[in-house]
Amino acid sequence: MQNFFIIHGSYGNPYKNWLPYLKSQLGKRKLNCIVPNFPSPDKQDYERLFLYLK
Repeated sequence: MQNFFIIHGSYGNPYKNWLPYLKSQLGKRKLNCIVPNFPSPDKQDYERLFLYLK
């Protein structure tokens, strides 16, 4: 199975705009879609980012 990662930008999250729609459309095609929730802009630094990626 193929994995697809959708990465949101600053001030974004996996639950707004078109990200939920895109994830659902990929799921309908039996594709594994991962949409991680990264830290908000006031807490963006390399340490916190790598904690989210573990």
